[in-house]
Amino acid sequence: MTLLRGYADDVELAEWLTDHIWPAEAQLTTEDIYAGSRVAILEMIKSGTVFFNDMYWDQPATVRAATEMGVRAAIGLLYLSGGDGETNPRSARSNAELLEMAPDLPGRIQITEAPHSVYTVPEARLRAAAESANQAGRLLHIHVSET
Repeated sequence: MTLLRGYADDVELAEWLTDHIWPAEAQLTTEDIYAGSRVAILEMIKSGTVFFNDMYWDQPATVRAATEMGVRAAIGLLYLSGGDGETNPRSARSNAELLEMAPDLPGRIQITEAPHSVYTVPEARLRAAAESANQAGRLLHIHVSET
């Protein structure tokens, strides 16, 4: 989200997401996300941060940036649903790509289960993510209290 910092201010969360952030995110390419990840990681390194937990699209781009820049990261299998309750197709595609990369990830990169939030993911998917995290020994990353 580094690329969208300050994109829309002084609005309620629902409006910020639906009217500003999600439409802008839909325009981001994999290379945009890679560049944004590099900027974010550079800021983290500059401030002394050595590990980050990420929940975003096109995870392979973030894995690439983290690997190249030598930091530790937890990269989430993002579950974000539309009104139909199905996982967003972009998210599903990049989740599959991340899982395909899993055997070759460096030890400093781990995969987490990352259902976005209780208001964007149906209860059944939340429960499935928790079960998957438990079975695979992965951490669970979710937005709990946003304002």
